[in-house]
Amino acid sequence: MVDATTAEHTRGIRTVAEGILRGLAIEASGRVLVAAGPTLDVPAPLDVRRVPLARSRPGRLLYQRLLLPLDAGAGGGRSHGVDRVLLLDSYAPLVRPTKVRYAALVHDVLPLSHPEYWPSAKRLVKRTGFAALSRAGATIFTSSAFNAGEIERITGQRARTVTFGCGQLTDEQADEALRTPLRRRESYVVFVGALEPRKGLMTLVEIFERVARHAADLQLLIVGTGSTAYTSEVRRRVAACRVGSRIEIVSRATRDDVLELVSTAGALLFPTRAEGFGIPILEALALGTPVVASDLPSLRSWADTAVAYAPPDVPEAWVAPALAALDATEAARRSGQELARSYRWRRCASEILRF
Repeated sequence: MVDATTAEHTRGIRTVAEGILRGLAIEASGRVLVAAGPTLDVPAPLDVRRVPLARSRPGRLLYQRLLLPLDAGAGGGRSHGVDRVLLLDSYAPLVRPTKVRYAALVHDVLPLSHPEYWPSAKRLVKRTGFAALSRAGATIFTSSAFNAGEIERITGQRARTVTFGCGQLTDEQADEALRTPLRRRESYVVFVGALEPRKGLMTLVEIFERVARHAADLQLLIVGTGSTAYTSEVRRRVAACRVGSRIEIVSRATRDDVLELVSTAGALLFPTRAEGFGIPILEALALGTPVVASDLPSLRSWADTAVAYAPPDVPEAWVAPALAALDATEAARRSGQELARSYRWRRCASEILRF
């Protein structure tokens, strides 16, 4: 059984959930029951148990902490029981049925390693979640060796690394991008991600101000959503800068919209201050789009030399690598795709199924 109810409320987790479910649909077919909220797309032939409570965060937590064991213990109403439960978040139920083993996909421990970006309530919930995983004896999966090290350092629990797929790209789309000519690049750079302080959006505007001095027709697209208050703050910063007319915030982008914008961008700029994995980076590499990202151990641990790096809070240090990315050769763009070749959701599902 896979608990995917968290996907109703977190876009990054939703991307991972949809990718893993696509992989499980191929690798496991009728062996998997998915507990999902009302809107998550669950591919056939996976069985699905819709959880109306997941429409709200309190309802989802009520299901995960108290009601999920009832579904697992009863096999979700099916004729055979559930013997393993994969949680796509770090919140284990308070009790567990006999003979049911738990595993959890822990995306990161950022609320604990970078507490300045999260309220105290979120940090408490995260610590409580890890304590519950420990009591349940759960197997912990995560996306990189760096994250596994952070999980053990902060919580004392061991984690196994599994290989993600290329974000919102299906495996077939990622393979197709390798086989076909690279897309023609347009005169804009793009950021994709949540609009929140840790993503370095104010720095992004400063970076673009400096890069724009060397590229008269260049634009910046900021693709993502965030709280009303912070999004307004970003808009005010954009309006106040001298190249504000060349910056656009794209807040209503579908999955296909995002992939199209990334595939034809001159480069992806990713000045995050704290990151667990950085799925937009992998999406860009798979599509042949050059990337300049913050020089963080969590990103270097898997992206290695496929990405150009700059210090997250030093805007002037981004100019040279950004301009180089805009002039990247086809060979350089293809090298990013070669790194992304080993990231496929079907492989991720296969690694998880060994549990």
